[in-house]
Amino acid sequence: MATVTSNSMVGGRQRPDWAGLVTISDNKPTSNEELADSRNPRQVRGIVVPVTTAGRPSPPSPWSGYHTGKGPGTDKGHLMALELGGPDIAENIAPQSSRWQQSGGWRIIEVNVLRVAMRWMGIDGVYDPSDDIPAPATACYFAVSPGTGADAMTGEPLWYDINIAKVSIDRTPRGWTWDSRTHQIARWAQIAPNEVRFDSRDAWSDL
Repeated sequence: MATVTSNSMVGGRQRPDWAGLVTISDNKPTSNEELADSRNPRQVRGIVVPVTTAGRPSPPSPWSGYHTGKGPGTDKGHLMALELGGPDIAENIAPQSSRWQQSGGWRIIEVNVLRVAMRWMGIDGVYDPSDDIPAPATACYFAVSPGTGADAMTGEPLWYDINIAKVSIDRTPRGWTWDSRTHQIARWAQIAPNEVRFDSRDAWSDL
C-alpha cells in the first residue's frame, strides 16, 4: 500500500476542496514499528466532513483480504466512517467485530467524533454529499491508527489509537492549517474490540 490518498466520499462524491484529501498509510509516522502481517492500514487521517450515508452501497472487502460475515463474526468496518467523510475504498476498511462495530465501543467513537466535528463547524445537521459544502472557520482533524497486532483468525486489529484536534480552515493547497488558537483543543482515546475506554456515551462532552 505505502500511502494512498483519496478525494472521494460516499456515493462517489468528491470531498470539498477545503477539507483536502484523506491519507491512508501502512506506516504510522510517529512509530518505528513495522507493518504487521495482517496488512491492515497503520493510519487513516483527514478532515471530518459530516454527511448523510443514505442509499450507501455495500462496502468493498478489507484491503487485508480477510473474509467478513457471520462465520468470523466481523463486518467490513470503515476506519474513517463514511458519515465522517471517509472514502468507500478497500484501503479504508478492516475487519471489525459486528456488534462492537454497529452499536458498541467503535460506534460510540464515531458518534462522538461526528458530534464534536459538527460543533466545531457550527452546524446542527449533516450535509448531503452532493451539496456544495461551504468552508467553515474551524473543523475537526481525525486520525485513527490500528495497532500492529491482529487476530490470527479474523484479521481484526487488536487495538486502535484515535486522535481528534480542532484546526482552522484556510486557503492553502492543503485546505487547513494548525492554528495556535485552536490546535491545543485535542483528545486521544485508545480502544480495543468489544470495549471502549470511555466512562460513558458522553465522552468528550466538554468539547
